[in-house]
Amino acid sequence: MSIKDVDFDYLNRTVGPALQAGVAETLVMHPEDPVDYLSGWLKNWVEAQSRVRKVKEDMAAEAQRVKEAKEARWREHLAKKKILSANDKLVSDLKDISDDAFATMQA
Repeated sequence: MSIKDVDFDYLNRTVGPALQAGVAETLVMHPEDPVDYLSGWLKNWVEAQSRVRKVKEDMAAEAQRVKEAKEARWREHLAKKKILSANDKLVSDLKDISDDAFATMQA
């Protein structure tokens, strides 16, 4: 692959989509100063992309917070279930001890 191909691939990947959209918009609008129009359009595009990236980051952070909160609630649920199970076992053991003591007193 030649240097020209590498440079073209790089430009096509990085600025190609923005330039294609901006040039197409410039062609549709036919502004008096197309270079100035395109530069303004590209600036707005960069700002819009920045806002989109920020929204995506915020959404990902919120999704992570929700996931962590759900996991915490699940751990709390399991801990309560374990405590209730231990409590039920303790009550059962105490009932058995009580029944044995009562039986011994009756004998």
